[in-house]
Amino acid sequence: MAKTVEKVNDPLAYYMIGTESSVVHAATSRAAPLPDELVIPPGRYSVHGRTYALKREGLYRFLLPGKGNQQRIVFRRDPLALLSGVAWAASHGSRDDKLGVEDWLRIARTQKLIITCGNVARLGHHLLTQAGVPARLVGASTLGKLNNYDNGHSLVEAFLDGRWTLVDLDVKKLFRRGGKRLSLLEFCDAVAADDYEFEPISAAAGIAVGSFVENGYDYGLFMECGFSTEAGLRKWYRRIMQVPNIRSPEGRFFTVRTAAQRRRAEACYPHLAYLPREEFVRRFYPERA
Repeated sequence: MAKTVEKVNDPLAYYMIGTESSVVHAATSRAAPLPDELVIPPGRYSVHGRTYALKREGLYRFLLPGKGNQQRIVFRRDPLALLSGVAWAASHGSRDDKLGVEDWLRIARTQKLIITCGNVARLGHHLLTQAGVPARLVGASTLGKLNNYDNGHSLVEAFLDGRWTLVDLDVKKLFRRGGKRLSLLEFCDAVAADDYEFEPISAAAGIAVGSFVENGYDYGLFMECGFSTEAGLRKWYRRIMQVPNIRSPEGRFFTVRTAAQRRRAEACYPHLAYLPREEFVRRFYPERA
């Protein structure tokens, strides 16, 4: 009679930050249970019967195949580590779009969060604000021919190292020009000149193919066609990043360079209020005015 070989699934643990993904080894001492919150401080925690010393800021995943998963962002003082954790935790799709922030925080503790650009920006803004990091919701829209599905993009700006810095949590990138991280307004100018570099904040899968369905149409195929290469992404940014806009308590304001661009923007996006570029800079980027 053939002998039955016992199969055992051991717990697995990983640490992710930026483009790094590495194995986390268990410690020997006992520790407190893993907290229920998505964002937790550094410490020693017990999960799946093992103890782990979570010293570095960033995203941690604890996997027990066949049983369950846990995911946490360790944060103490590094906003980019917090943002990297959000970018690792989410992929672009619509499955969880109709839920709210508290539901997103709950879902992300055990599985991939699948939301579109505006909602991942909202989540990042919420977590930054909770952490005491100045942040605001920003966006950009096209001046080109409009369609029913891809005319604008939502992002977040965080005040890092004394300046506003644009963060695309959906595409999982920051942007540089001349070695300097860019703001929304600077990035729009850099896109027009095709003079910028990507700084990835996550190597996670960006598109939840099969989970981006709206009005019965699967947009995941479109996303994979246009967003899977740097050339495709640059082409898309060139179309989209033409009308920068920033949300404030007084409303949502935009700026453009010419009178013709202003007329086009006001016709396409009547919910936005215009500010001349100099006033836009004084209002939203006083550190550079």
